[in-house]
Amino acid sequence: MSLDKLSRTALTPFWARVQDARSASPILGDAEATALAEPVAARFGVIDVDPSTMVGCCLRNLVIDRWLRHLASQHRDGLAAIVDIGVGLNTRLQRNPSLTRRYLELDTEPVLAFRDAWLPSEGTDRIVADGMRTETWVTKVDVHGPIAVVLEGVLTYQEPAAVQRFFAELAEAFPGAYVMFDSVSPLAARLANRSGPRAQGRPRYRWAIRHTKRISVSGGHLQIMDERGLLDVARSAALFSRMDRLMYTLPPMRRAYRLTFAQLPGKDG
Repeated sequence: MSLDKLSRTALTPFWARVQDARSASPILGDAEATALAEPVAARFGVIDVDPSTMVGCCLRNLVIDRWLRHLASQHRDGLAAIVDIGVGLNTRLQRNPSLTRRYLELDTEPVLAFRDAWLPSEGTDRIVADGMRTETWVTKVDVHGPIAVVLEGVLTYQEPAAVQRFFAELAEAFPGAYVMFDSVSPLAARLANRSGPRAQGRPRYRWAIRHTKRISVSGGHLQIMDERGLLDVARSAALFSRMDRLMYTLPPMRRAYRLTFAQLPGKDG
């Protein structure tokens, strides 16, 4: 099986984790990714991820891992389910085996076939589905308990209307659920869409938003629980080059790329 252009975006964060794990001072230290390096290289080749992209990918994984662990610890029986949309070659459950009673991995058939071949499926439900269309997977989720929906490196590639529809459908299906995602500002999208080495063959960014608190759904807006730019993560300033640090400290760029932990409106708004 081969991967389409969008599915191939999973390779960059994968190799970012491998490079990080092999470094002298890793951010994430994902040993599971390193263990997969040989078969992935044999099937798809090796991607040399530039240092800034490597840091950004691993910080994103690190922050969302921490949010999920914190969220699970806040509920007596843990999370009822985590839905990982566009899971790619992420090894989050292997890094955090006690996160949840049910971990649902959503992606294309080729991606999940490679996961079946390379990663243990214990504790997971693997669903071939278009994660942006909730009707293809909502019936698989146990709604009796807290749910977290994770979208890493997913929303920015979608058409704005598809993102708006997704949040509306998600809020209707799972009122009060938690959602974690990354997004870019319109300025960051324009800069990133210019041809350059960091694009590494990825599709164009299509969805960009100035303020995530303005994302509206039926019954209200997202409640932002936490939101961070890359320089808001401990140790991050020392990990970026001087030029990148300067760029991310400029007011228009401070939150040009951000990670968001939010809660959907409950049944009572």
